[in-house]
Amino acid sequence: MSSVLYFNPISVGIDKQDESPLRIIAEDYVPKDMPNRAIILGLFKGNPEITLEGGDGDTKETAIKFAGANQFQGVILETVWRVVNHPDHGFSTQKLVSEGGKYFDVMTFVNPSTREKIDVWFDVTDIMGKI
Repeated sequence: MSSVLYFNPISVGIDKQDESPLRIIAEDYVPKDMPNRAIILGLFKGNPEITLEGGDGDTKETAIKFAGANQFQGVILETVWRVVNHPDHGFSTQKLVSEGGKYFDVMTFVNPSTREKIDVWFDVTDIMGKI
């Protein structure tokens, strides 16, 4: 049985007219050439549905949130999100920010060709320590 992830279509750059969540099978969403793909997919077997909530991740107010994920899945989903949304950028730095009773991973990604840097905010409040 396939694991199902739900993603906000705007977050993955898909033009969709209605407001219903976009169902994506994990095997279809995780890029086929992604290193350790089998291990990544194994982390989602038998787990509840995961939804991508929040906004575009540009600020803490619009932070991306992986509802229903545990801490391990959240780490993997942050990487998968980057590969899908910014394939030309690589990981640069990460910092944990605690503010207003919430926790955020702020990931900095850099394009090796242009040196353009982007910060993406992930709300990890609900997955901190959840294994």
